[in-house]
Amino acid sequence: MNTPPTLLPHHLADLRRSGLTDDHVRRCGFYSESDPAVVAKLLRRADRMLANAITPCLCLPFFAPDGRPLGYVRCKPDRPRTDAKGKPVKYESPAGAPNRAYFPPATRAALADPAVPLLVTEGEKKAARADQDGFACVGLVGVYGWQKKRDGGGPRELIPDLVAVAWAGRLVFVVYDSDLADKPAVRLAEWHLAEALAAAGAVVRAVRLPHGPGGEKAGLDDFLAARGADALRLLMDVAGPVTPPAAEGPAARRFAVGDRVTPADRDNVGTVTAALPGDTYRVRFDGKGASAEKAFPAARLRPWPPRPTGAGPAAQPRPFVPFPVDALPAPLVPFVAGVAAAIPCDPAAVALPALAVCGAAVGAARVLQIKRSWAEPPIVWAALVARSGSVKSPPFELAVGPLQRLDLDLRAAGNDAARAYRVALDEWKDAERERRGRGRGGDGAEPPPATDGPGEAPPKPRCVAGDITIESLAVILADNPKGVLVYRDELASWFTGLTRYSKTDATADWLQLFHARPLSVDRKTGDKLTIAVPHAAAGVIGTIQPVVLARAFTRDFRASGGAARILVVMLPPRQKVWTDDDLPAAVAADYEALVRRLREFEPATDADGRPVPVPVRFTPAAREQWGRFVNEWGRVTFDAGEESDDLAAAFSKMEGYAARFALIHHLVLRAAPGGATLPDAVGLDSLEAGITLARWFAAETERVYAALAEDEATAGLRAVADRVRALGGRATVRALQKSNSRKYKTAAAAEAALAELVAAGWGAWEEARPAGGGHPVRTFVLGGPTDDTSDTRDPADEGDEAEASDTRPDEAEETTDLPGDSGRVSELSCVSVTKPAPGDRPHSEGAAGASVGRGRRRYRSDDRPHELRG
Repeated sequence: MNTPPTLLPHHLADLRRSGLTDDHVRRCGFYSESDPAVVAKLLRRADRMLANAITPCLCLPFFAPDGRPLGYVRCKPDRPRTDAKGKPVKYESPAGAPNRAYFPPATRAALADPAVPLLVTEGEKKAARADQDGFACVGLVGVYGWQKKRDGGGPRELIPDLVAVAWAGRLVFVVYDSDLADKPAVRLAEWHLAEALAAAGAVVRAVRLPHGPGGEKAGLDDFLAARGADALRLLMDVAGPVTPPAAEGPAARRFAVGDRVTPADRDNVGTVTAALPGDTYRVRFDGKGASAEKAFPAARLRPWPPRPTGAGPAAQPRPFVPFPVDALPAPLVPFVAGVAAAIPCDPAAVALPALAVCGAAVGAARVLQIKRSWAEPPIVWAALVARSGSVKSPPFELAVGPLQRLDLDLRAAGNDAARAYRVALDEWKDAERERRGRGRGGDGAEPPPATDGPGEAPPKPRCVAGDITIESLAVILADNPKGVLVYRDELASWFTGLTRYSKTDATADWLQLFHARPLSVDRKTGDKLTIAVPHAAAGVIGTIQPVVLARAFTRDFRASGGAARILVVMLPPRQKVWTDDDLPAAVAADYEALVRRLREFEPATDADGRPVPVPVRFTPAAREQWGRFVNEWGRVTFDAGEESDDLAAAFSKMEGYAARFALIHHLVLRAAPGGATLPDAVGLDSLEAGITLARWFAAETERVYAALAEDEATAGLRAVADRVRALGGRATVRALQKSNSRKYKTAAAAEAALAELVAAGWGAWEEARPAGGGHPVRTFVLGGPTDDTSDTRDPADEGDEAEASDTRPDEAEETTDLPGDSGRVSELSCVSVTKPAPGDRPHSEGAAGASVGRGRRRYRSDDRPHELRG
């Protein structure tokens, strides 16, 4: 695909991270501007020093509905200035100009047709991404970017750009960022926008985007990139009216429509059908042949099943996030996708060992030389965590297979060399005995001069080892300076071997192998009593069960830093199913050839003839991006330290893993056909891919650590939630029962399990009447933490910040009531309608467990190289 003109590479990468195609970028007219004088003119600023400081910029031009340029351009600086509060100004608008609305290319034709639903979001990139995916969408320059300037607190009025849109009867969806619930000012801005659009005749609904992994903010572009257009349509289907901020909150209602309750003086269970004034609820009781409804004050109702006393609802763990396959080097993608489809399994189960295999194939032959004092080898330690009976070994066997077959070839060649050496040695010994015999012949003749022997025994080449003791591995590494891959189908024995075969803990020696550092081992027997390897390298991969991993991550192992260096991936349980798909022979052959070409990378030699890694360096652009990432990730790691030392230790190693993945990405491209012509320096694309992978593994590590720290009750809730998620995130009682009739032998048992999720704040009930009549069908909708991420700006940083102190108009009080007979939950969204109890942390913030993070600190940066996508 040709690069759009006038765009700097990192600006194009930024747009691609939002999922924008190059063609759509051209249609939007986005471009780069590196001339400070031009930037100053665009922003209508006389301060040339400011323009010099923030340039270059990504420029986002605005157009009228008929496609005419408006002369209004917003700029996203490479080096944002800070405002009076010390926050970066991520987007610059022309000084003194009124707010304008951003109309993406395909949206412009729909503005005059009220039959076309319209999305309203904050930000040009988000609107452009929605437009690209077939949604008519208007972008605002801020959460209050829809209104005219208010003089003296006057009425809120739509800006002229929006007044010109045909609103009467149009269905409008307001799609603000996922952290809206955490920001009263933004919720109020949404309410004010909804009022203004409703006054213009629109029917307004609120789409609630879920948080990203780790609880970070997610925008519309991130959601579409991660989930796709169909997922957004599902959110639009369940979107409810915009409610004023004062109507949301834990004290607004004790129960929601759809909640199951039981009267305090009765044994029967009913369903809330309406919330009435005076904290009173209408409850429907279904009998065999008829239904009856009755109103009850909240004091007479109890939730069913009863909530545990003495503890608040359990925090919902974050779900598994799909692996970002498109962050892999292109030559690996067909193999990973092919194996995942053939087994079938999640691509992460294939990508994890494939990355480790590619890194181990190169081993200590290359390092990414970040500084003279900082080098990262392409060594990966990884564990796939899955319960017994899960499909975890087959993807590992397919990924490691080429290296194992290469190892067999190396061993065969080594055996041939060893036999030839023994033959030569025996011949030399026979010749020496004959020579010495001539000297003892008695004729006084001198024996012939001695001949040189065959020399030292040839090395025993290897590239895969199953040895788990440092002593035996040191012998192998002495003959294989590039290193080996230690592959154990079950890693439990490797963890045990750290202490079983030695009086001292061998973890410190293993850490040398992780960094390709010198290893020295003293032996009591053997030809070599001391083995010294200048750059000992060993990758470690395998599978392990969750309960075994929890035992293996002992306090001492965590304190030594061993646990932090192991990438852990825990796939959701999935039933094994048959598929006719198979791994194409050509794809398997290409992967095998790739691994063998990677093994052909050889180290250099120093002045003493010892092998040393060949240093690979960043390109200038990649080095600049690396500096930004280190600074950002340093903040993330520091914040994680306030929550968990173990998490902070793991996050600190992700920094190095970003470099290692970038090096592997670069080397795979170099080893692919035609790759020899590429520059031998890690470029921006490889670095961004490495950072993306490191971020994904960081989020997965946090999720796994939380799962390992779960109590039994939370683990039980997570098992039910995983099953519902496998059913598409929605489940009726009957669907859950049918999905596991062995566990849920009765409908009551299945309903109780779902009700426990509701009581814990992990989701909500939704009711709908069948088209042909009959009793309403109750469906549980899973809510809480989800798997989207964000690189969007903070909407609270925009103008009208003081509006947060505004109070709701008196006439809006009636909006707190939920609809009665419809049986529909008005606030239903992907987040959840369940209200936390006073003092509880809202579950949508993504609290994961006692040992991991709970806040909204998670990897936020406008220069994030790639979003987590499935």
